[in-house]
Amino acid sequence: MVPWWNSRNKPATLLDCVLSRAHCHSRSHDMTFIHALAAITASGPMSSRAFLPLFLVCLLGASPEAAEDLTNAAITFPSYLEWLTSREALVVLGALALAECFAEKNPELQELLSTVSGTVKMAAAAIVSMAILPPDAASNPHVQQASIGTAMTMGGAVTATWYLNGLRNRFFLWLRDMDPDDSTGVRSFFSWLEEGWGAIGILILVFLPILSIIIGAVTLVVVWLVRSATRRIEERDTVPCPHCAESVMTIASHCGSCKQDIPLQKLANWGWLADSTQNEREHRVRLVAEHRCPKCATRIRPRSFLKEGCESCGFTFEPNDPWFDEYRDKIFSRASRLWVPITLISLVPGAGFAISLVAIKLSLVAPLSIFLHVGQKFSLRWGMRIAALLLLLLGCVPIFSMAAAPLLLMLHLRVYGNAAQKNVDPGLPAVAPAES
Repeated sequence: MVPWWNSRNKPATLLDCVLSRAHCHSRSHDMTFIHALAAITASGPMSSRAFLPLFLVCLLGASPEAAEDLTNAAITFPSYLEWLTSREALVVLGALALAECFAEKNPELQELLSTVSGTVKMAAAAIVSMAILPPDAASNPHVQQASIGTAMTMGGAVTATWYLNGLRNRFFLWLRDMDPDDSTGVRSFFSWLEEGWGAIGILILVFLPILSIIIGAVTLVVVWLVRSATRRIEERDTVPCPHCAESVMTIASHCGSCKQDIPLQKLANWGWLADSTQNEREHRVRLVAEHRCPKCATRIRPRSFLKEGCESCGFTFEPNDPWFDEYRDKIFSRASRLWVPITLISLVPGAGFAISLVAIKLSLVAPLSIFLHVGQKFSLRWGMRIAALLLLLLGCVPIFSMAAAPLLLMLHLRVYGNAAQKNVDPGLPAVAPAES
């Protein structure tokens, strides 16, 4: 069979030759091992939408020729699941896929589907993994050598879907708490993004290593937009000062206008990757991580804040206070909670490494880099870029990619943690949240 990318009468380009050779190579080896990985990494689309990817896979299963062209191996369902490719089943799955897409835009549908969302997504992930994995996978020597059988593949897909769906639900719950009416449009944006990912994610899995840099860049842009929107929402969350009636943020314990202490209305949270803030001391350390003054919560310039204190309320640092140990413990707590997600995401060669790199930069590097000099930031940034490029070679190799992201995490913790510790030691004034 002539591959679809070279089916027309036209001169073959270099890309055509490479793809054609890869096509022939995959035919000779059945690509069973690659399909086992694809079955597991399909958990990404399945964790955002259940019925839309399942509908597309069933549609491909009903059209083996189309599926063969798209994925280089026909989608095949076990005999007891062949009814999913019938016309009636496709109509029902299509209707459920539409309902799922509209659920984020309709509170009633959203509430109805949320009760069964987790179970349905895990079941759909199991079905999709069985459909992607060829029926002879259990007897294939490539799969046996990798110790990946049909049951293990299906279990990995279900477990990854359950874990990613839990992270997704917590993230969207946080978004709803921050912006119940979706006035910023962030939830709508993510809803459309998830629908697009659920529709095309399974079909582009084989191209993800090539797109790793693009995915990393897009992830950075999306996170930057979300953080900007979150900051705007936080800055609108104000109350009048009981002393001068000026607006102050609910996370502030000091008024920058009248220089008076005020009752703290709300504790800042360390987010879904770390423990919730339990007391005012942890709250102030959390504000430092967000580049805010520990007392009045106004935005600060890190270098001048380290040397001179807050420009708004005059808050200064006290020496000999173990605040940085608490600060570092919180950052390390983030790292321990990142360990499992980035390892699972790294099941997707290349792209998983890129997404993990973005998570490490935002969750670990950003809160530690506020204590570094400009020259240190520049040298460490480029040193870590070179290290990341070297580890990317490992991150593009299936199975071995799962080790690349944790290695990168440990490297960033060691380098940035030590550099920040040296700057906060007696050479510079130590910042300490003052006791009330």
